[in-house]
Amino acid sequence: MSLVDTEKVSALMREAAQTIIMPLYASLGDNDIRFKGTSPVTVADEQTEVLYEQRLVDLLPGSTVIGEESIAAGRTSLEALKRTEKGVWVVDPLDGTRNFTNENKHFAGMIALVFNGAVRMSWIHDIPEDEVVVAEQGAGAYMDGVRVQTAPAAEGQHLEGYVGIRHLPQVYRYAVRDEFGHSNPDATFPEASIVGLGSTAHEYLDLIRGNTQFVLSNVKDNLWDYLAGDLAVQEAGGYAATSDRQNMTVHDRNKVLLAAASEENGNRVHDVIDRILG
Repeated sequence: MSLVDTEKVSALMREAAQTIIMPLYASLGDNDIRFKGTSPVTVADEQTEVLYEQRLVDLLPGSTVIGEESIAAGRTSLEALKRTEKGVWVVDPLDGTRNFTNENKHFAGMIALVFNGAVRMSWIHDIPEDEVVVAEQGAGAYMDGVRVQTAPAAEGQHLEGYVGIRHLPQVYRYAVRDEFGHSNPDATFPEASIVGLGSTAHEYLDLIRGNTQFVLSNVKDNLWDYLAGDLAVQEAGGYAATSDRQNMTVHDRNKVLLAAASEENGNRVHDVIDRILG
C-alpha cells in the first residue's frame, strides 16, 4: 500500500504551477528576483515552497517538509533526514530557476518522500508540458498513468547524455571534458553534452523518456536536485549509483552521481570515470 495518494501530490504540484508559477512566467518584475550568490531565486520558488510546507504534511500526518528555499532561510535543515520514521518530504519547487527567468521552458518541480531512511516515492513535474512522472519504490514509474521505460543503447552504440561539468570536482574537470562531448573527436562519448539543460529534472526526464542514456552530476548538499530523479530512473528500468558504484543514500554529500538507462550503459560510463580518477 502506498504511503500517500500519489494523485493528490500530483494535483498539488499542478495547482502550484497553475496558480503561482506559470502566471509569473515571462512576467517577473525586478522585485520578483533576488540572488543567492550567482543563483537566482524568484517569488515563484518561495511561494511554491511555502505552499508545499503547508499542504504536504496534511497528506502524511507527522511528516516534515524540507527544501532548497526553507533551508536557505533557516526554517528547516538537512538534519531532518536523520529521523525519517514519520516521513520527510524533500522538495525543489522550481528546478531550473535561471531558465524560468530567461523564458526557457526547461524548468520543473521535484518532490521526494523519504521514509525510514530511503526514498520511497517521487514526483517530477514538467511544468510547461504539464506532465508528471510518479515513481514508487518497487512499483515502477509512470507518466500520467502510463508506464515509462528508459531506452538503453545497444553494445557498440554511442551513449548520449548530460555531464554537469560545472558542478564536478575541479580535480578532474579537464579529463572529463576530454572524454565527453563534441569538442574532442576522440572522446569516448562524443554525443554527450557538457553544457546540460540548466535543469537536473529535465536531464532526468530526457533519460526517463528514452531520449538519452546517462546523466553525470555531482551532489554537494543539494539533495533536492537528485533524490526524486534517482528513484524515478531506477523505477523506469534504469540504473543509478555514485561514482564508486554504490547506491546513493539520503546521507551522501560531495558525491559524483551517475544515472543511466541500464546497468550496462552505466558500467560503460563508470569505466571511463575509473580511468579518469586513476
